[in-house]
Amino acid sequence: SSSETFSRFTGSMEPPRPQLLILADAPDAFVELFGISLLERLLRVAQRLGFREAVIVSSTPAEIAEHLAKPSWARAEVSLSFRTREPGPVSLHEVVSGHERTLVVSAGFYFDARLLNTLAAQTTTTVLVDSEPPVSSGPLGQKNERDFNGAALVVPEEIPTERPDRYDAAGAPTY
Repeated sequence: SSSETFSRFTGSMEPPRPQLLILADAPDAFVELFGISLLERLLRVAQRLGFREAVIVSSTPAEIAEHLAKPSWARAEVSLSFRTREPGPVSLHEVVSGHERTLVVSAGFYFDARLLNTLAAQTTTTVLVDSEPPVSSGPLGQKNERDFNGAALVVPEEIPTERPDRYDAAGAPTY
């Protein structure tokens, strides 16, 4: 398999970085957290984690491109490409294409780098969940069952499975 080949050459059992696909729509991706939009934060985290390319899938691509037009040293190493999608609910089956492992992340939320790094290292389709979310926040993906809002590592050959693996943020080690 490709991960075994990768391991022989690098001496590492960690698979190569998956493709990064960011779901970003205005206005959710523009919400600011300490003066920086959630989308900008996500791209900065992606660069720190070693991602060098990101595909931004959006129903508002002109607004997203305009928002990202200002250069930032904190995401300068991440090459961006854009894909337009129809407005409405997002299904993983509709946005993931190709045969690569793909990390899909919604830009309307903040994700800790440790959680995204662990998710990116998975070798099976895995969805990030939080079994103990703070009372003040709603659970990810609650809008409706077909609308994906969160983070998941998708292995294309496994998309049709009944229930993907789950990585629970509540069980992740703290600092």
